Amino acid sequence: MAHPILLVEDNPGDARLIEEYLKEADEDYVVEVASSIADAVSRVKEHSYEVVLTDLGLPDSDGLASVYKMLEAAPSTPLVVLTGNHDQQLAMMAVREGAQEFLVKDLINAKVLERVLKYSVQRHLQLNEARRLAFSDTLTGLPNRMQLLQTLRHDMVVSQRTKQALGVLFLDLDGFKGVNDTHGHEFGDAFLQAVACRLRHMLRASDTLARFGGDEFVIVQTCVDTTDSVVAFAEKLIRAFQEPLRCEGELLVAGLSVGIAMYPEHAHHAEELLTKADKALYEAKANGKGCFRFYTNN
Repeated sequence: MAHPILLVEDNPGDARLIEEYLKEADEDYVVEVASSIADAVSRVKEHSYEVVLTDLGLPDSDGLASVYKMLEAAPSTPLVVLTGNHDQQLAMMAVREGAQEFLVKDLINAKVLERVLKYSVQRHLQLNEARRLAFSDTLTGLPNRMQLLQTLRHDMVVSQRTKQALGVLFLDLDGFKGVNDTHGHEFGDAFLQAVACRLRHMLRASDTLARFGGDEFVIVQTCVDTTDSVVAFAEKLIRAFQEPLRCEGELLVAGLSVGIAMYPEHAHHAEELLTKADKALYEAKANGKGCFRFYTNN
C-alpha cells in the first residue's frame, strides 16, 4: 500500500535528497512536493496525506508561523519539521506547539527518515485516541463537559465577531429516575443512548450537543437571529419527547424540561452561561416540568 507524503520544501536539492531517501525505504512512499506554505495548504485541502514534512524556512512563511499554518490547515495529519543545525531550538518549540517530531537535515538518512515517519504516524494516532477519550462521553459518544466548555468558548468568540447571539439550552429528562427504578441501570444506559440519538437528529449542522452528566444534556445554538428561534426549537424538543421513545423493544415516555441562557445577554463567560442555563432549567422543573424557561435575574 502506498503512503502519500507531502513534502514542503523550496530547495530543489533538499527535496530531491528526501525523495531519494524515501525510495530506499521498506515502505512504498509517494511524495508530492510543495514549494510554499500557500501551495501546501491548498494541497491538504484537496488531498489526504499520511504525513506532512515541512521545512521551517519557506518563501511565504518562516519559523513557527509555518507550523501554525499547517496545523490549522491539516489538524488530522501528523506534522514533521525539517531544520538545520542552527535551528534545533526552534524545531523543539515546533514540537511543543503540535508537530510530532523534527529532523535535522544534515543528520537525515533513509533509515532515520523512515523511522521518524512511522513513529510520527503512530504517535499522532495515539494522541488522537487519548484526546477522543478525554473529550467524549463513553456512554453516548457525545462531547463531554470538558469538550462542551472548549466548544462553547470558541463559539462565543465567533458570536462576538459576527454580532450574532448564541443560545445555550440545558436539558433534563423528567422521568428518567422512574425508567431506572423500573427497568434497571443497564436499561437506563440504553435509554440515554436512545435519547442522544433522538436529539442528534433534531440539530442543525452548526449546533453542538453534549452530555453534561447523568440525564442532563446541553445544546449550543450558534448564529441565533432572534430569541424566537430558540423558543421554537425548545418547544420542538419538548414536543418530541412527549412522544414515546423505543428502547430495547419497549416504548417509554420520559419528557423533557429546558432551561435557556443567551450570549451576550445573560453572561460573558462559558461557565457562567452554563450556570445560568442550569438555573433556568431549575425554574422549568419547579414550574411543572415539560416546559422551558429563560434565565432571569429574579
